Amino acid sequence: MGEVEISALAYVKMCLHAARYPHAAVNGLFLAPAPRSGECLCLTDCVPLFHSHLALSVMLEVALNQVDVWGAQAGLVVAGYYHANAAVNDQSNI
Repeated sequence: MGEVEISALAYVKMCLHAARYPHAAVNGLFLAPAPRSGECLCLTDCVPLFHSHLALSVMLEVALNQVDVWGAQAGLVVAGYYHANAAVNDQSNI
């Protein structure tokens, strides 16, 4: 099984996206340099997408295509997806 690392930048961007919109579900994409066989997948950046209704839609398809094109120009591939549910009223003990 391959290893996956996440950079501090990608992790912080994801956490800040969720913290900024605790009342809404959020999602986004992770970008990484294209890994070679046997190498660790290093998630180097994060692109926050939405903080509202997260159903599959035309907006999501357009966003995925835009991130894919932008990442390809920077030598990156879409390597992951994150989703965080709304947590503003979560009173559960963890």
